[in-house]
Amino acid sequence: MAQTTEHGRNETQDAAPRAYVNALAVEFTLAEFTLDFLQAFGGPVPVAGARLVTAPANMPLFRDALAAAIADYERRYGALGPQGGEG
Repeated sequence: MAQTTEHGRNETQDAAPRAYVNALAVEFTLAEFTLDFLQAFGGPVPVAGARLVTAPANMPLFRDALAAAIADYERRYGALGPQGGEG
């Protein structure tokens, strides 16, 4: 059985590939959502860092998990400001 880390992930999740991303493109059809997490570092075209494809029924779960994580982050570290060093 995998051990849980201090951040609530287990060893298997920590071994998953990671990529730094700073942009997101979302597309959808009736059957699926596609989320392209992009690396936009000033070049002419952003590079795909990761692509997730999921059923539309999962999107409210993702939205709620992200909203909860952002709220927790802001409780710990303060409000998130606009990108680009403003605020």
